[in-house]
Parts: sequence; C-alpha cells; structure tokens
Amino acid sequence: MIVNEEKISRVPLCPVHLIGMGLADLTLVWPFANDIENIEVSRCHAPGCVYTYSRTDGYFRFCAGGSIRSEEGLVSLCPEHRLALYISEYDSQGKIATWCCPDIDCEMSKKSRVD
Repeated sequence: MIVNEEKISRVPLCPVHLIGMGLADLTLVWPFANDIENIEVSRCHAPGCVYTYSRTDGYFRFCAGGSIRSEEGLVSLCPEHRLALYISEYDSQGKIATWCCPDIDCEMSKKSRVD
C-alpha cells in the first residue's frame, strides 16, 4: 500500500476573536493604473468583523471600497521567506499566541503575550 502525505494548509486565527479565518478572494482596483488584481486572503467570519490576513500584508482591517493598511502591532515577517506571520494557536489560560510563517515547509514560529 502506498500512502501519500498531503500537507494541509494552516489556518490563521482572527487577532480579535481568535477563531479560524476562512479563505476568500479580494479584488483590488488600482484606478490610476487602470488595473485590477485578485489576491487570496483569509477573513474572519464573526459578524461585523473586518479583520483580514494576507501572506504579504499580514493582518489588516478591510471594508469594501477601503484601502489595505497593515496593523503595525500585528505584522512580523519570517526572516527566511519574508512573509507575514499569522496567529496559528492561542493558549487562553496563559494568553499566549503562537505565530507561524505561512510557507507550508517553514517551521519558524514565535510566541507572544496577547492581552
């Protein structure tokens, strides 16, 4: 019997609700360049939450018609891949978040206190 190991993509947690975010496509319109770009992002499913995560921009709040501005306190880059880390786990007792690189082969992670 042959078993193929399939790597499962990691799911970012919302920085506010600390629940798994779902995949979505975000369409960016560049009016001055007359250009449109689609990027894959993760968005929080909690009602009214506008937190979004992308590998390149990290966590940001996005409303239709708005712009992307990364949240300064929520952006940290993987030193090897230069991708934005995301919250992969949260320990509610110790209030400790584990941050990981979105590159599936990267094992880089760090922990930080979330108050």
